[in-house]
Order: sequence, then structure tokens, then C-alpha cells
Amino acid sequence: MVFLFIAGIVFFIDQLTKLFIRQNFQIGESIPVVNNFFHITRVQNRGAAFGLMPEQHLLLILVALFVVVFLALYFWRKQPKGILMRISLGTILGGAVGNLTDRLFIGNVTDFLDFCIWPVFNIADSAIVVGIVLILVSLFKKPRGKLIKN
Repeated sequence: MVFLFIAGIVFFIDQLTKLFIRQNFQIGESIPVVNNFFHITRVQNRGAAFGLMPEQHLLLILVALFVVVFLALYFWRKQPKGILMRISLGTILGGAVGNLTDRLFIGNVTDFLDFCIWPVFNIADSAIVVGIVLILVSLFKKPRGKLIKN
């Protein structure tokens, strides 16, 4: 249940924040939150996360669909045991579904988190990156308990 709960929370927060931005900001409008460091800037992105692969709309839809199906099948078949892995997969799924929803229903992805030195991004992009980092952490985490010497 953690997997679906995390995915649902990420999806909900992502869609809610994007809706707020679309309703309250014009494309290109920017408001400084921390001057010269962090702004809220509305950008409509037809590329991948952080503006990569611009104008690859159909390819990005297909990749997102593949990721969603892969994660669902992986989770259903493998039933990962560790909480960290379940949270990781949930954040990736929630982010992928969030951006996929934008691509399918709006035709582009709404980005708004602007750190002024990095391409503008959104909650879904962040969740995907955090999920990948958590997977890497879980893969390299030292097991607890006694080490067996050969």
C-alpha cells in the first residue's frame, strides 16, 4: 500500500501545484521568492525533465507509458520488501503519471520551480529524481548485522 499511497500523494500535489500555477500565472511570468536564487516562473515544457529533449512529445508519452507499465508490473511481480524501495518506486510512479497526465490532456508540461541556475522544473520532475536517488541509496546501503567472513 505504501507504493500506491506515495504515488497518489506525489500525483495529487503535482497536479494541484500545476493547476494553481496555470490559473494564477501567465506563461513566462516570474515572481522572485528569494531574489536571484529562487523564483516561481511559469514555463510550458514540451521536452523531458529540466527541458531535455525538446519537442519530442510522442516519444516522451511512449517512454512515460513504458515506465508506468514497467513499474506496475515490477511491483506486482517482485513485491519489493524494503520500505525505501517502495517509497522510491512510488515517487517515480507518481511523477511519471503526473507529467504524463499533462502531456496527454494539456499537450505540454507545466514547470514552475526556478532556481535561476538550473532549468525550470516541477514537483513530478523532483519526485522522479528523488526516487532514483533513493533507489541508488538502497542499492548501496550497507546491510545491518554481522558480516559473514569467508
